[in-house]
Amino acid sequence: MKKGGFDTEGFMDPFEMAKRMDYIDRHMPPKEAVNFLRWSMRDASRSKEEWSNPDTYGCDRFFLLDFVSPQMEYDFDLVARDFLNEEYENLKKYCSQMYVNDNPRYCSPEESIRYKVLNLMYNAAKVGNEFAVDMFKLLFKLYYKSEYKQLKRFSIMA
Repeated sequence: MKKGGFDTEGFMDPFEMAKRMDYIDRHMPPKEAVNFLRWSMRDASRSKEEWSNPDTYGCDRFFLLDFVSPQMEYDFDLVARDFLNEEYENLKKYCSQMYVNDNPRYCSPEESIRYKVLNLMYNAAKVGNEFAVDMFKLLFKLYYKSEYKQLKRFSIMA
């Protein structure tokens, strides 16, 4: 809805905000009032679909940036070779999302290739490719032994 050339969709109506403020002043302690306003303003700007499907781009990006340990760097070309040999015909399907910038202008050529292959592997795993999922599990098991021992104690990850 436009008012005076300004798009007001997604913003709370000022009269509705005033009603809520008046209610808050009368009935809520300050801490609850702040939380109530914060959540009500968020609800006004988001739909239910956005709440049910959170954006995981940031978590995915940091996972890929930190996944390759210094010990794994030496063996990563073998990992990349195995993945590319196995999934060569499906690589176009896995180019949908780039989580890490693989531009050699910002990193070394070796890092650029590593990030490109990691992006492809991660997209393949997100699609449900069993080879990529098993590859990540194996790499985690080999290069993060102490963390793997801790996670192995749990039967289900939530």
